[in-house]
Amino acid sequence: ERGWRDLLGPAVEGGLQPTGEELVAVVDLGNRLNGVVVWESNRDGAWDIFRINTDGTGFDRLTNFAATDDPLAYTAYLRPRISPDGQWVLFEYGMAEQPGESWLVPMQPGGQARRVLVGEPLNWLPDSSGFCFVRDSLLQQYTLADGAEAVVNDKPLTITGSGQGLVGAVAPDLSAVAYRSPKENEFFDFAQGKTIHTTVGCEAQIGRDGNLYWVNRPKEFRMWSPQTEQDHVLLAEPSHPTHSYTYFPTVSADGKWLAYGASPDEHSHDSSDYEIFVVALDNGQAVGDPVRLSWHGKTDRWPDLWVAP
Repeated sequence: ERGWRDLLGPAVEGGLQPTGEELVAVVDLGNRLNGVVVWESNRDGAWDIFRINTDGTGFDRLTNFAATDDPLAYTAYLRPRISPDGQWVLFEYGMAEQPGESWLVPMQPGGQARRVLVGEPLNWLPDSSGFCFVRDSLLQQYTLADGAEAVVNDKPLTITGSGQGLVGAVAPDLSAVAYRSPKENEFFDFAQGKTIHTTVGCEAQIGRDGNLYWVNRPKEFRMWSPQTEQDHVLLAEPSHPTHSYTYFPTVSADGKWLAYGASPDEHSHDSSDYEIFVVALDNGQAVGDPVRLSWHGKTDRWPDLWVAP
């Protein structure tokens, strides 16, 4: 029988140790879910992107911005997003106090991160052919094959895309976009050319099913359906003995899993001990106990879960 060092050793900071229950949960998760989680962490100083397989193997770093020791390094959300085909990771980066940029790095370790364009990225197109981003208050898209940029819709959004750390996502059919504006969460419908739904809280996104989900408050994620105009709890306070202060929700493309970060009742998104968790979903609601996939005293945030076909 393998011990935790055999399975999770590279993912665990020195001095920490997964509990027996956590190890069993990871093994069980690997039996139920074949996938990869990527997230960002400041464990080495600057924000970098890391990955781990859902069975606890394959821990590695995908970027190494900390090695540059740049005093003007980016400090906002990278919010990495894996392409549907599992080949690339899209994230935001740039220089401090400058407009955010869209970057790509291969999902497999050893690749080189590269800057693609100036503009804040949202999410991938469903066929992995490119991604959407915001620049000059317009939703635009970039195509990987030819590097072409095009405006998706000429109706201006209520955000500019010239800041850093944008949180949001476009509906799979490009009919709507959700994001956190300076004042609230907004669900912007292009057919009507305006925001048709707002919520309190933060970190608004749209799943592959077209539903809006967000952090209503710590220890409560919610989901809203544009079709029924009803909302419900996606995840209430999770059943974890130490880490239940929740942020950074991301729903998998198949709608069956939720990845998120949780701390021991600490709020700061830059210095709190957020760790990465995955929990199963059933009909848009969390079921069962969450499974922990990171063990480090620094901040681990914004996980994204890719599920193998």
